[in-house]
Amino acid sequence: MPSLRIPVLTLWLYGIFCQGSAQELPLLIPLKQDTIIIKELLNQSFRLKYSSVDSSIQLLKKALYLSLNATYETGIVSSYLGLGICHIERKEYRQGKEYLDSAYMYCLTSPLQISTDAVAKVLNGKGMLYSYMGDYLAATRYYYRALQTLESGRSYDSTTKAILFVNLGGAYLQLQEYERALYYLNTIEWYTRNLSQKKELMYVYL
Repeated sequence: MPSLRIPVLTLWLYGIFCQGSAQELPLLIPLKQDTIIIKELLNQSFRLKYSSVDSSIQLLKKALYLSLNATYETGIVSSYLGLGICHIERKEYRQGKEYLDSAYMYCLTSPLQISTDAVAKVLNGKGMLYSYMGDYLAATRYYYRALQTLESGRSYDSTTKAILFVNLGGAYLQLQEYERALYYLNTIEWYTRNLSQKKELMYVYL
């Protein structure tokens, strides 16, 4: 059977970020200002991801540097996650895995500061890694873990759940497990009716 071209939702949901310039960043600034600048860098990296992945990576590295200096754990996880995905899409899987492993490590060591939604996004990133490498069975394991983690929280982002359902559906289509695939892809319709930020869902094709 010829390879299917399945839309798989890329995890590029770094959060809701502020607009603005990130030039000439000061190093010793209050934490509140740190977090604003970090969010600006993450937002700019998101915008540049498709036009200039190299520039996106540089911005993410700056965000990571500031986050580490400020001990801003959400920024650390988001930066590692973004770097992991950038390298995955460049087919630099070893580097991508290293960044995703670092993101997951911070999730485990700082459970009170990192939301279950953020942990689910990191696990989804790990699933994406295996999807890009063609190991769809391993990918489904991470997508399931991400879904369980997400649903274990008191509340969760419907957008993240929608991404996981589409990714599970796409992986099962590649595995030719069509009944499971249809379950997830049909279920997604209900969730997408309730999403307020559909523009944040971006498709790529394997």
